[in-house]
Amino acid sequence: MPENQITPPVTVTLQAGPAGAGSTDDFELFYARRAVDRFRTLLGRQGLLDLLAAEIGEGNAFLCESARTSDGTFGGGHHRARDEGPELG
Repeated sequence: MPENQITPPVTVTLQAGPAGAGSTDDFELFYARRAVDRFRTLLGRQGLLDLLAAEIGEGNAFLCESARTSDGTFGGGHHRARDEGPELG
């Protein structure tokens, strides 16, 4: 498609998905979480880390650069997530 070509707007009508109250964001979040669970199940922990290696590296580089340029004021953090539900993998 040429760079200067403008595409007309489209209307998307949801035909299937979770029934009940909720926004499009809720719908997308539900399926995004389901996709991540499937990746974890199929790839295992190490496979998922390998898949995300580039993004993890970029995050680490950002944090290292933030610490380096902060003149000692950068306070890194640690987040520990706890899942509740069936054991996957």
